[in-house]
Amino acid sequence: MSTRNIKTTIIALFFVGALCLPVFSLAASDIQPGGNVRICPVKQFFYTFFNITEEQQQELQQIKDATRDEMTPYIEDMKELGDQMAETLLTESIDTAAAADLIELMIPPKSAMTVIKLNARVESAQVLTSEQRADIQEVLNDVSDFIDYVMAYPRLDELKAKYGDRLIRAMMDRKLEFLNLSEEQKDALLALMKATRESIEPISAELEPLGDQLKEALLAETVDTVAAAGIIDRMIEPKEQIMEIKLNAQIEAALLLTPEQRTIIKEKMEEHQKYHDGFNPGK
Repeated sequence: MSTRNIKTTIIALFFVGALCLPVFSLAASDIQPGGNVRICPVKQFFYTFFNITEEQQQELQQIKDATRDEMTPYIEDMKELGDQMAETLLTESIDTAAAADLIELMIPPKSAMTVIKLNARVESAQVLTSEQRADIQEVLNDVSDFIDYVMAYPRLDELKAKYGDRLIRAMMDRKLEFLNLSEEQKDALLALMKATRESIEPISAELEPLGDQLKEALLAETVDTVAAAGIIDRMIEPKEQIMEIKLNAQIEAALLLTPEQRTIIKEKMEEHQKYHDGFNPGK
């Protein structure tokens, strides 16, 4: 990951949290026994840090509920398509044409969810006062300055070159130990990860100024909803390109595995699903 992308990722995560994005932790239940609303601790931290009132929290919860309802059919579509993709990629002989067709089907609902989430961010920004938005902007500026200071370390590129692949390989060995990958497979997967990252980086560079413009529109004294809508429209195509690159990388990764290794992954996924279903008996 480039220095620019590291900085952008950190700031984006903070920005999303600061705006109390309503779709945060959509998979989690919001109601505890007794009817009390459960709030994610991270979200609660931002509520407290930026002095979000109880009334504002209720408005944000309403946006979250509406966002979840709007996203549900797309989530269900993606779940079905994801299951089909797993079935296609984890067979003895991979049908790459069928996998490519599934990618074409997966992009529209994923894009629809992206638009819904970004629009929810616009709505969330309007719940905040101009003073709160200015406070968030000031904090983001300070965070950005601090990251710039850290990233200016003169040996940073040297350390990334020295330890980057080693760290990734160690994580791969740990997470994929059950597959008993050969050294050739590990090298091929690392090369695929590098090629995928290099394909995504110029598109991410194109998205970065759009993300900055969206932050400016949402943190202005008066939220510029017209500008935000236009920026969101321009963000969709590059996001779809990144999505397609990542999905195609999944196909290439599956092709690097043996049929036996793909079967092991399929069995692991089935075990995970059974475990998950055990905690959702009404499913």
